[in-house]
Amino acid sequence: PLFDAMFQLIGHSGAYVKEQGVHLPAPIRGRGSGPFRCADGRYVQFDTSSSRHLRWFASAAGVAGEWDPELLDLTSNARPETNARLTERLHELFLTRTAAEWEELGNKAGAAIGFIRTPQEWIATEHAQVTHAVAEVDDPEIGPMWTVGLPVSLGEFPDPQFAPRQLPGSK
Repeated sequence: PLFDAMFQLIGHSGAYVKEQGVHLPAPIRGRGSGPFRCADGRYVQFDTSSSRHLRWFASAAGVAGEWDPELLDLTSNARPETNARLTERLHELFLTRTAAEWEELGNKAGAAIGFIRTPQEWIATEHAQVTHAVAEVDDPEIGPMWTVGLPVSLGEFPDPQFAPRQLPGSK
């Protein structure tokens, strides 16, 4: 689910406490990271803060042997000029498949990539429902609806039971 995916995508950009207070997170940019438009006009968010994600993705996409090795080296592509070249190549590459296809390819490869969905699209995914990130309840006024489920699921506990809200004065 998106909640889980955010931990992967935040990576090194998370907030850290320092002597002077909280260090604000840096945006997820550089080394080829960022949002990319795909063949269907939809977008994916790709994070390469770990060199293995970029290498795994490039291999699965079939470009590892074709692209300049400097583009896939985390130290080299940290340089602005190399990152610009990498980002340009990624923009071209992502336009060759749909966002869903890139997400599937990236996930199978172990890369940190996610199809940017609307909230309604995400709620409808099997993953969000099976992991209980969302839950269907029968609201006393609205009727059947999807709502926030569990932010974290622990394997040792049985499936959670979700209940609708209670109206004021009801028992």
